[in-house]
Amino acid sequence: GALETLLATPRERVALLDLHSTSGGGPPFLVMGDTLQNRELAFALGVPVLLGLEENIGGTLIEHVGALGHVAVVLEAGQNEDPATIDRHESAVWLALVALGLVARSDVPDFALHASRLRAAASELPPVVEVLHRHDIAPEDEQRFRMVPGLESFQSIERGRLLAHVGTGPDGQVLAPFAGVLLMPRYQQKGLDGFFLGRRVEPRWLKLSAVMRRLHLERMLGLLPGVELARADGNVLSVDPRIARFFTTDLFHLLGYRRQEERDQRLVFTRRNDKL
Repeated sequence: GALETLLATPRERVALLDLHSTSGGGPPFLVMGDTLQNRELAFALGVPVLLGLEENIGGTLIEHVGALGHVAVVLEAGQNEDPATIDRHESAVWLALVALGLVARSDVPDFALHASRLRAAASELPPVVEVLHRHDIAPEDEQRFRMVPGLESFQSIERGRLLAHVGTGPDGQVLAPFAGVLLMPRYQQKGLDGFFLGRRVEPRWLKLSAVMRRLHLERMLGLLPGVELARADGNVLSVDPRIARFFTTDLFHLLGYRRQEERDQRLVFTRRNDKL
């Protein structure tokens, strides 16, 4: 298609800003694969960033474009029919053009307005959240699933809190498996994503991971027991699950890897392409 042709054309850099809106509304946020080049664009927009969402859903456009080594982020800007959503999309485009070096800040009409518009829409929210859990609705339960009324994205949730019902009775109660940040509760009657849970990411961990990646410490992972380089470039690791209990997924995330699948009783982690 047209996108494939564009991406196949030799050029210095491609950046995808995928503009979305939702039926349920809520504060704006960004979704991205965690590469340094994606961070550069995402953090310039001033709204909360979700890490790891693509690991929980798969098959997304940004995952495909990011796998080719390009910059790719999604902006969920608000409710479909809300005029403020269009304003946020416009502001995000201007800020992205400046962040990518395509337009000078001084050439943007009302640059300060665009920057403050997005920051104000997401004020008092955690700047970065790592998505750790997806509540998968069984196809036969799609119409029976009901979120508890009044829950919102980015709301802090304690472990064991009642979040949803599937049918009636105590056996149909859906409880929070751990304390964290609630994301995208499903209040419409379609879809198999019930809700997501995440945790706040401290800025110091982002700084540490950036340093580790720029030093290319991922090259040392093949020296760890139970960890094998599945590809010569080091972008794919095969890990003994018994060893993975000690070298947690957090370590691989710090170095830019994500868990992709289980293969031959081993865990496969793939490193996201990053041109920085």
